[in-house]
Amino acid sequence: MRNRPIRLTLLVVATTFGTSLFGTSQVPDVLVLSGEVHAIYTNPLEGWLQSNPERLPKNRVRLTTLWRGCLASWEVAGHRLFLTDVELPTMGSQYDSAMKEMFPGQDRVFADWFSGHIIISRGKLVDYVHMGYASTYKKYIILQVEQGVVSRKRRPKHAEYKRFQRRQFEAFKHTDECRAAFAESKASSDPTDAEIETFLFEYYSGHYTSMLFDTVVADE
Repeated sequence: MRNRPIRLTLLVVATTFGTSLFGTSQVPDVLVLSGEVHAIYTNPLEGWLQSNPERLPKNRVRLTTLWRGCLASWEVAGHRLFLTDVELPTMGSQYDSAMKEMFPGQDRVFADWFSGHIIISRGKLVDYVHMGYASTYKKYIILQVEQGVVSRKRRPKHAEYKRFQRRQFEAFKHTDECRAAFAESKASSDPTDAEIETFLFEYYSGHYTSMLFDTVVADE
C-alpha cells in the first residue's frame, strides 16, 4: 500500500474526468475451499509483503491488472489458511512460481500473519465497476480469519453484502489511513467531498472489506 497516495491522486483525476485509464479491475488471488477453487477479493499476502519486501523477487513485468505485483494461491485446510504458491507475471501473459525462492523448502505456509475477512464472490455479476475489487456479485462467502485460523463463515446475498460493505466503509472512514487519503485527494485536484467519498468507497473496497472492526459484522 506504500504507493497508494500517488495512485490515489491519479485515480481521483481519472474519476473526475470520466476516464478509466487508471482505474483498472484487478486479477484476484485464488483460494481452494472444501475442494472448490474460488477467486477471492482480498489480498492476505499484503501484510506479509509489507513486513518482508525484500523477499519478493524483482520483476520487470508490471501489469495494470496486478498492482500488487504477484498472484497468490491459498487453501483452507482444517480451518487454517495456507499460502500454496506465489506467481510473478512474465512476458506473454504467463506466470512463473516464486514460491521456492520466497519460502525455501516449504510447499505451503501457514498464514498466521493474516487477520481479516476473505471475500469470495459467488453467482452472477450484479454491478461491474472498472476499479480494483469494487464489482459486486449475487452471492458471497465471507471467511473471518484470526491469525490464520478461520473463526467464522457467512454466506450473505447481494443486498446483505452491500450493507456489510457500507458498514465496513463507515468504520474505515474513521481510520488515519482513510483521512490521509481523503486529504491527499482534496489537495491534488478539485473534486467535491461526495466525489472523493465515492471514489474511496470503490478504490479501497478490497482493503476495507477485509479489515476487522470491533463493531462491524456481516449479516447472517
